[in-house]
Amino acid sequence: MQRRLSKSFKEHFEWLSKVGMKCNMTKTELMMFDEGELNLNCGNSNLKSGSSMKILGVHVDSKLSWEIHVSRMLSKIRSHLFTLRFIRKHLSIKDTINVVKAQIVSRMTYGAPVWSISLNYRQRAQIRSVYFLIIRTVLRDFGRKLSRSKMLKISGMESIDDIFFKRTSMFIFNVINNLSPTSLISSILSKAYFNERHPGEISFFDTSKTKIGKKCITNAIKNYTENWKFEWFGLSKIEFKSKIRAQFQTE
Repeated sequence: MQRRLSKSFKEHFEWLSKVGMKCNMTKTELMMFDEGELNLNCGNSNLKSGSSMKILGVHVDSKLSWEIHVSRMLSKIRSHLFTLRFIRKHLSIKDTINVVKAQIVSRMTYGAPVWSISLNYRQRAQIRSVYFLIIRTVLRDFGRKLSRSKMLKISGMESIDDIFFKRTSMFIFNVINNLSPTSLISSILSKAYFNERHPGEISFFDTSKTKIGKKCITNAIKNYTENWKFEWFGLSKIEFKSKIRAQFQTE
């Protein structure tokens, strides 16, 4: 492993040098997934693998547990509660909900199709708890008299699980219909089969060597596609989106 990576780094450095570019080692990071630590000599620098890194605002850890991302995201959301209490005094419920959707829910669901499918029960419970705390603050239900279902009905908000499901469904639908990235879609479709027990549904079988539960992409995708109808795969993006919305409205 170390030999192959060192060779690959060397080839990249040589190519960059040929095209008149230089790698900034102070901004270069290395992370190994379930492979332990690794040190690489890159020219005059030593590159040591870390346990996590931030990629486009999402904190990825070497175990793909998303503990760091969820913890930091919820901490940032909680810090907005005081501000939310203040603006609620001057805005209606409807206007405050619009602020919440734009400034808070958008942060809670940023990159959700990537990390939400791998969350464990505890992490989901933490996210739900903070989400409903936000809605409770908007409704000024500080005595906790309203149930969660009642809060959703009064505020007109969707549950965070429904938001995750719809956004991830759209992400998977786009991957399948755009056939991009090619290697990913090939891997997905090679494990797909028609479910004889449930006509009209498509299922997946797991061929991974290491059993890692929901982190296996076919297991994760199955949790979403089992709620679709097979004929939905041929719909346009807009038509598919309306089918997903209608499914939640009828439940």
